[in-house]
Amino acid sequence: MSESPLKIKDEVLALMSTVPAPPEGSLPAGASNAAIQDAESNCGIRFPQKLKEWLLASNGACIGPGGLVGIDVARDSQDLRAVFDNYPQWNDRGWIPVAGDGCGSYYVVATKNEFGSGEPVLFVDVHETPDEPAFIVASDIWFFLKFLLSKELGKSHWPFKEAEVLDLDPSIASFKNVRLPWNA
Repeated sequence: MSESPLKIKDEVLALMSTVPAPPEGSLPAGASNAAIQDAESNCGIRFPQKLKEWLLASNGACIGPGGLVGIDVARDSQDLRAVFDNYPQWNDRGWIPVAGDGCGSYYVVATKNEFGSGEPVLFVDVHETPDEPAFIVASDIWFFLKFLLSKELGKSHWPFKEAEVLDLDPSIASFKNVRLPWNA
Protein backbone atom coordinates (compact mmCIF):
# COMPACT_ATOMS: atom_id res chain seq x y z
CA MET A 1 0.00 0.00 0.00
CA SER A 2 1.29 3.46 -0.86
CA GLU A 3 2.68 5.53 2.00
CA SER A 4 1.91 9.16 2.80
CA PRO A 5 4.25 11.78 1.28
CA LEU A 6 5.31 13.02 4.73
CA LYS A 7 6.17 9.50 5.89
CA ILE A 8 8.23 8.85 2.73
CA LYS A 9 10.12 12.12 3.20
CA ASP A 10 10.91 11.28 6.83
CA GLU A 11 12.04 7.77 5.85
CA VAL A 12 14.34 9.14 3.15
CA LEU A 13 15.98 11.58 5.53
CA ALA A 14 16.49 8.77 8.07
CA LEU A 15 17.91 6.41 5.40
CA MET A 16 20.48 9.00 4.31
CA SER A 17 22.48 8.61 7.49
CA THR A 18 22.63 4.81 7.18
CA VAL A 19 23.67 4.51 3.53
CA PRO A 20 27.43 4.03 3.03
CA ALA A 21 29.33 7.15 2.00
CA PRO A 22 33.00 7.76 1.25
CA PRO A 23 35.09 7.96 4.44
CA GLU A 24 36.17 11.53 3.67
CA GLY A 25 32.62 12.64 2.95
CA SER A 26 29.85 13.81 5.17
CA LEU A 27 26.24 14.47 4.32
CA PRO A 28 25.94 17.97 2.92
CA ALA A 29 23.56 20.58 4.17
CA GLY A 30 20.77 21.62 1.88
CA ALA A 31 21.00 24.28 -0.78
CA SER A 32 19.69 27.74 0.03
CA ASN A 33 16.47 29.07 -1.46
CA ALA A 34 18.59 31.64 -3.30
CA ALA A 35 20.79 28.91 -4.85
CA ILE A 36 17.71 26.98 -5.98
CA GLN A 37 16.15 30.12 -7.48
CA ASP A 38 19.43 30.91 -9.23
CA ALA A 39 19.61 27.38 -10.67
CA GLU A 40 16.02 27.63 -11.87
CA SER A 41 16.78 30.94 -13.53
CA ASN A 42 19.99 29.68 -15.16
CA CYS A 43 18.33 26.49 -16.40
CA GLY A 44 15.08 28.12 -17.41
CA ILE A 45 13.18 25.33 -15.65
CA ARG A 46 10.83 25.72 -12.74
CA PHE A 47 11.81 23.01 -10.27
CA PRO A 48 8.95 20.88 -8.89
CA GLN A 49 8.11 21.60 -5.24
CA LYS A 50 9.18 18.12 -4.10
CA LEU A 51 12.57 18.56 -5.78
CA LYS A 52 13.01 21.92 -4.05
CA GLU A 53 12.17 20.27 -0.71
CA TRP A 54 14.81 17.63 -1.41
CA LEU A 55 17.48 20.16 -2.39
CA LEU A 56 16.71 22.19 0.75
CA ALA A 57 17.30 19.01 2.80
CA SER A 58 20.46 17.81 1.03
CA ASN A 59 22.51 19.24 -1.80
CA GLY A 60 24.66 16.82 -3.77
CA ALA A 61 25.17 13.98 -1.31
CA CYS A 62 27.88 11.51 -2.31
CA ILE A 63 25.70 8.49 -1.56
CA GLY A 64 24.06 5.91 -3.77
CA PRO A 65 25.67 4.24 -6.76
CA GLY A 66 26.68 7.46 -8.54
CA GLY A 67 25.90 10.19 -6.06
CA LEU A 68 22.99 12.58 -5.86
CA VAL A 69 23.03 15.69 -8.03
CA GLY A 70 23.15 19.12 -6.39
CA ILE A 71 23.68 22.77 -7.15
CA ASP A 72 27.27 24.10 -7.38
CA VAL A 73 28.89 20.99 -5.90
CA ALA A 74 32.54 19.99 -6.32
CA ARG A 75 32.13 16.77 -8.32
CA ASP A 76 31.17 17.46 -11.93
CA SER A 77 29.25 14.17 -12.18
CA GLN A 78 27.02 15.44 -9.35
CA ASP A 79 26.79 19.11 -10.31
CA LEU A 80 23.55 20.16 -11.99
CA ARG A 81 25.14 22.68 -14.33
CA ALA A 82 27.96 20.33 -15.35
CA VAL A 83 25.50 17.54 -16.16
CA PHE A 84 23.38 19.97 -18.20
CA ASP A 85 26.56 21.03 -20.04
CA ASN A 86 27.00 17.38 -21.10
CA TYR A 87 23.32 16.83 -21.94
CA PRO A 88 21.82 20.19 -22.99
CA GLN A 89 18.87 18.42 -24.62
CA TRP A 90 17.65 17.48 -21.13
CA ASN A 91 17.41 21.13 -20.22
CA ASP A 92 15.28 21.73 -23.34
CA ARG A 93 12.98 18.86 -22.37
CA GLY A 94 12.70 19.96 -18.75
CA TRP A 95 14.52 16.88 -17.46
CA ILE A 96 16.40 17.68 -14.27
CA PRO A 97 19.20 15.23 -13.36
CA VAL A 98 18.92 14.03 -9.75
CA ALA A 99 21.32 11.07 -9.43
CA GLY A 100 23.92 9.04 -11.25
CA ASP A 101 23.89 5.28 -11.60
CA GLY A 102 27.65 4.88 -11.08
CA CYS A 103 28.23 3.94 -14.74
CA GLY A 104 27.72 7.36 -16.34
CA SER A 105 23.95 7.25 -16.82
CA TYR A 106 21.43 9.35 -14.89
CA TYR A 107 18.08 9.50 -13.23
CA VAL A 108 16.11 12.62 -14.18
CA VAL A 109 12.90 14.29 -13.04
CA ALA A 110 10.58 15.07 -15.96
CA THR A 111 8.88 18.44 -15.41
CA LYS A 112 6.76 19.11 -18.52
CA ASN A 113 4.01 16.47 -18.13
CA GLU A 114 5.12 14.70 -21.32
CA PHE A 115 4.39 11.36 -19.65
CA GLY A 116 1.24 12.45 -17.82
CA SER A 117 0.43 14.62 -14.84
CA GLY A 118 3.22 14.77 -12.27
CA GLU A 119 7.01 14.75 -12.11
CA PRO A 120 8.17 11.15 -12.53
CA VAL A 121 11.77 10.05 -12.22
CA LEU A 122 13.16 8.36 -15.32
CA PHE A 123 16.30 6.36 -15.96
CA VAL A 124 18.26 7.58 -19.00
CA ASP A 125 20.92 5.20 -20.28
CA VAL A 126 23.22 7.74 -21.92
CA HIS A 127 25.24 4.97 -23.58
CA GLU A 128 22.17 3.68 -25.45
CA THR A 129 19.76 6.59 -26.01
CA PRO A 130 20.59 9.83 -24.16
CA ASP A 131 17.54 11.53 -25.69
CA GLU A 132 14.94 9.02 -24.49
CA PRO A 133 14.22 7.42 -21.13
CA ALA A 134 15.02 3.73 -20.84
CA PHE A 135 12.17 3.43 -18.32
CA ILE A 136 10.39 5.14 -15.43
CA VAL A 137 11.62 4.32 -11.90
CA ALA A 138 9.31 6.30 -9.57
CA SER A 139 6.33 8.63 -9.62
CA ASP A 140 8.24 11.41 -7.83
CA ILE A 141 11.57 12.31 -6.25
CA TRP A 142 10.69 11.11 -2.73
CA PHE A 143 9.65 7.62 -3.88
CA PHE A 144 12.78 7.50 -6.04
CA LEU A 145 15.03 8.38 -3.13
CA LYS A 146 13.39 5.83 -0.83
CA PHE A 147 13.83 3.12 -3.47
CA LEU A 148 17.42 4.10 -4.30
CA LEU A 149 18.61 4.32 -0.70
CA SER A 150 16.77 1.14 0.34
CA LYS A 151 18.44 -0.70 -2.54
CA GLU A 152 21.85 0.59 -1.42
CA LEU A 153 21.17 -0.99 1.96
CA GLY A 154 20.17 -4.30 0.36
CA LYS A 155 16.53 -3.87 1.42
CA SER A 156 14.99 -3.58 -2.04
CA HIS A 157 14.95 -5.19 -5.47
CA TRP A 158 13.89 -1.93 -7.11
CA PRO A 159 13.32 -1.05 -9.91
CA PHE A 160 12.70 -4.44 -11.52
CA LYS A 161 10.50 -6.17 -8.94
CA GLU A 162 7.01 -5.21 -10.09
CA ALA A 163 5.04 -6.16 -6.97
CA GLU A 164 7.43 -4.35 -4.62
CA VAL A 165 7.44 -1.15 -6.67
CA LEU A 166 3.67 -1.08 -7.28
CA ASP A 167 2.93 -1.80 -3.63
CA LEU A 168 4.83 1.28 -2.47
CA ASP A 169 4.33 3.53 -5.52
CA PRO A 170 1.17 2.52 -7.43
CA SER A 171 1.07 5.89 -9.25
CA ILE A 172 4.10 4.84 -11.30
CA ALA A 173 1.76 2.80 -13.52
CA SER A 174 -0.32 5.87 -14.42
CA PHE A 175 2.37 7.46 -16.63
CA LYS A 176 2.14 7.02 -20.40
CA ASN A 177 4.62 6.75 -23.27
CA VAL A 178 7.39 5.42 -21.06
CA ARG A 179 8.26 1.81 -20.25
CA LEU A 180 8.00 0.34 -16.80
CA PRO A 181 11.29 -1.25 -15.67
CA TRP A 182 9.93 -4.79 -15.60
CA ASN A 183 8.81 -4.37 -19.24
CA ALA A 184 12.11 -2.88 -20.45
